[in-house]
Amino acid sequence: MAKQAENKALGSLLTSLLSDNNINSVSGKTDASGPEVASVLAAALPQLLAGANAQAQNQETSQSFHDALNEHAEKDPEKVDQDEGAKIIAHLLGSDADDIEKQIAKSTGLSKKKVALVLAAAAPFILKMLSQNTAGQSSSASSTASIIGNLLGGGNANSGSNVNPLVTAALGAVLASALNNNNSNKPSNTSLLGSLLGGGNSNSNNNNNGGNALGFLMNLLK
Repeated sequence: MAKQAENKALGSLLTSLLSDNNINSVSGKTDASGPEVASVLAAALPQLLAGANAQAQNQETSQSFHDALNEHAEKDPEKVDQDEGAKIIAHLLGSDADDIEKQIAKSTGLSKKKVALVLAAAAPFILKMLSQNTAGQSSSASSTASIIGNLLGGGNANSGSNVNPLVTAALGAVLASALNNNNSNKPSNTSLLGSLLGGGNSNSNNNNNGGNALGFLMNLLK
């Protein structure tokens, strides 16, 4: 039952991060369209969440990560500037940040500069959503590490830098659907995100190709 609750919380986290409001906010801070933002986030989130889990579990970074979550619990992510967002991404991705941004640029067809801008704009939302899962439950770095490890590591608090494989699978399908829709029908970001969450009007042949990826994930993790 505990694992089901953690997985349900993870599903809620993913759908919140990819909500229309968040996509619109990130789009407004960058020159990226809604579908482009969705594509970048779907490609990046497994690695960003794995990075968050690694920060929480590492003894050298766990206290600063715990403090960062507490700080961002009180912040409006829309008011966090790009420079601070870029620093968050640097912490989450570490020395691999440049290579990961290049990989995402290649997979989405966007420039590396645009990918970096989107990630920096989205970073405060990621910390905000994670902080909502620890708020009121975590009074120390060790308790934060346990909560984040259980949430992101598929119920395994000692998962290190690993992340729940269901996240990678679902977001990979979301990315495929986003790129397919973006290249063919060029939908608005509302219709795109609706289809990604299982409630939109995406083409029926996308249903088995990631169109309902996050909706499927939520049902699976109930």
